[in-house]
Amino acid sequence: MAIVANPEPNATFFTLDHLNAHNVLEHDASLSRTDAFFGSNHIFNQTIFDESRAYWTKDVLDADQLANSKIARQINSKAFNPNYTFTASVENFSLGEVAAPIIAFGDISSSTVNRTLVEYFFCKFWKLEVVLSNSV
Repeated sequence: MAIVANPEPNATFFTLDHLNAHNVLEHDASLSRTDAFFGSNHIFNQTIFDESRAYWTKDVLDADQLANSKIARQINSKAFNPNYTFTASVENFSLGEVAAPIIAFGDISSSTVNRTLVEYFFCKFWKLEVVLSNSV
């Protein structure tokens, strides 16, 4: 699937640099990163994450709460980012991003996940990413 990230026609390979391009894995309206227009779009951003999780109003999150946080991020991003881009392929990836906490940590049959697990993952794992990227 990642071969499509290579801009060369009929490519048979990809590199990590291809995956690092804007709107491949990283995209505008992320739940935990700022838009590329505003700066470093590859590093966890606590302010953006706090904006997203403001829509997580219960101890057990459901698909609606996760979707609401995503829609709110899209609205905010579109309102303030003059270069806002959200293509159909980005939307497809983004749907997976919203479902990932339920798939990874939750109960798929009820489409729920413990909020604490999701917050722990974002706050501990992605903050570690910031520490590691600053130490290189």
